[in-house]
Amino acid sequence: MYRLLTIAALVLSFGISSAEAAKRVALVIGNNSYKTLPDLDNARTDARGMAAKLKELGWSVILRQDASRRDISRSLADFEGRLKDAEVGLVFYAGHGIQKDGANYLVASDARIEVEEDLRLEGVDANEFLKTMERAGAPLNIVIFDACRDNPLPKRSRSGARGLSTPVIPKGIKGTAILYSAAPGQVAQDGPRGGHGVFTGELLKVLDRPGLKLEEVFKQTATKVAAATNGSQDPWINSSVKGDFFFREGKAAPAASVPAADKETVFWQSIANRDRAGDYQAYLSQYPSGAFAALARSRLSALRETKTASLSLPSFTVEALDETLVALRSANVREQPLVSSKKVGTLKMDSAVEVTGKTLVKGKFWYRITHSGRAAYIFGALLRKKETPVSSNLRKVEAHLSPMLALAKYQSLSPGKTFRHCADCPEMIVIPAGSFRMGDIRGDGDGEEKPVHRVQLDYSFAVGKYEVTQKEWKSIMGSNPSSHQGPSMPVQKISWHDAKAYVKKLNMKTSKTYRLLSESEWEYIARAGTTTAYPWGDDIDSSISTYRSINGTKPVGSFKANGFGVHDTVGNVWEWVEDCWHENYIGAPDNGRAWTSETNCEHRVVRGGAWFNDTRHLRSAKRDRNNSELRDNANGFRVALTLSR
Repeated sequence: MYRLLTIAALVLSFGISSAEAAKRVALVIGNNSYKTLPDLDNARTDARGMAAKLKELGWSVILRQDASRRDISRSLADFEGRLKDAEVGLVFYAGHGIQKDGANYLVASDARIEVEEDLRLEGVDANEFLKTMERAGAPLNIVIFDACRDNPLPKRSRSGARGLSTPVIPKGIKGTAILYSAAPGQVAQDGPRGGHGVFTGELLKVLDRPGLKLEEVFKQTATKVAAATNGSQDPWINSSVKGDFFFREGKAAPAASVPAADKETVFWQSIANRDRAGDYQAYLSQYPSGAFAALARSRLSALRETKTASLSLPSFTVEALDETLVALRSANVREQPLVSSKKVGTLKMDSAVEVTGKTLVKGKFWYRITHSGRAAYIFGALLRKKETPVSSNLRKVEAHLSPMLALAKYQSLSPGKTFRHCADCPEMIVIPAGSFRMGDIRGDGDGEEKPVHRVQLDYSFAVGKYEVTQKEWKSIMGSNPSSHQGPSMPVQKISWHDAKAYVKKLNMKTSKTYRLLSESEWEYIARAGTTTAYPWGDDIDSSISTYRSINGTKPVGSFKANGFGVHDTVGNVWEWVEDCWHENYIGAPDNGRAWTSETNCEHRVVRGGAWFNDTRHLRSAKRDRNNSELRDNANGFRVALTLSR
């Protein structure tokens, strides 16, 4: 179980009265769902609870749940604008947070973070919240980070310390109080699924009590958390606040003392309604023969059985769909989107079915249908679109043709013909029109390579025979940003925007319409009629040495050409393409055009793998993304030119 940590950095001033409560502005973010990290149980609930409590106390609240990087960025801008006219600002973030090299990174729901090195580009620096508040200039600022204590990433270095580091407070802010939900090195505990985390749950109970000073709110929370966790979680406070701040003013109620003899009852009451096995185990460790021991063992056993039963089906979301599909062959109808799930029916070959949704579970694509009045699921590869007689017959004819013959019947220009428009222009090679199956056609790839779908390119085009070289780049752009220098080496350290700027200037020089490849065009030219995992086949053998270098890039043309005569499609530099990043192929174009809807256009697709990548990244189906502004020595590109439509 992944643990929750809370850090609260507060900048306080005197004299904030209840009459000014309307001038209090809060940004509240709770992220449960993640693309690459484990989902959390409590973050959204904690955020909703905090938002509701603050609204009750008169705060103006901006609430965001499962926020993307773009959502967070825009919310910070909105928050900064509102805060300039406010007296008090508060930020609450619940979700994954990871420390690396002393810096704290919060994780947006759409971030692709697989190793610690991804944090710098994909994570949100926690100090951005404090810097935003510093710019706004409100006299009182409160920031609460409710973030994951355990680093869920592979431990490739010692930087993956448990918990978050002490935040660096901007110099423009004076008077701070920092609250950790657990002391450094401890693990903050989660709460029941759909409920509150231990710390946030206790904090919300005392946050609005009349007459409690800030430090009293913290101390009472700390006491309750320590009792609830049998001392394993001990909130830690560091404060330099000299004034008093009240979330709710009024006369404080006298604190009730707890007799020492009744500590067991207090402990039990604090966990009695929870749905977490660790709480009951902690109780039994301290009170093995206690008054509630038998009940604790019973609940512990029941929770373990429930957990075991639920392990087979992870959480998933279903995208709504209204479409009629046809069974490719006899297809089992399942109760849940898992092969091991109960079979509730069978769909006969060629029979039509109304599809109401689609989803990815454990990297496998499933369709949702209605069966006997209830939702049921069919494995995605077993259904296809309903075809007209003409298209059905064409598909049957194509199945009997070799890949190259199937492509040749569409071509309008001679495949393999090369040309240049100027001495320093990229050498282009003609690619015929055709069709292919795009994605993880072998069934051993990633979820983002699914669903497999047929793409029809009803036009011929030309593509750079090689990746754009440093010589070609410099002749147009006037400089060479590459780290591995050489005129015939592929240009490196260019962003997607840099590649677009090159294309624009190339068009001005040649009066042509060069462009970047679409993602489907890239895979089409990379496969060149093959259906194997790699350009050279399915096996990892000595051929790999001609497609990869761990010492840097190689001159273009070092890797042998594929069936279309295109060189270096894998293993030299990642190649920028036109498309915005989408997490899978659901809804992807099937006509060769670029997919540029605003799902995530801050990130653009890269294909082909780089000189340092392992063999899995050299598969023809492999796709990845980078921030469109990133200049990295792994990134290059090649150009395309449409010849006929």
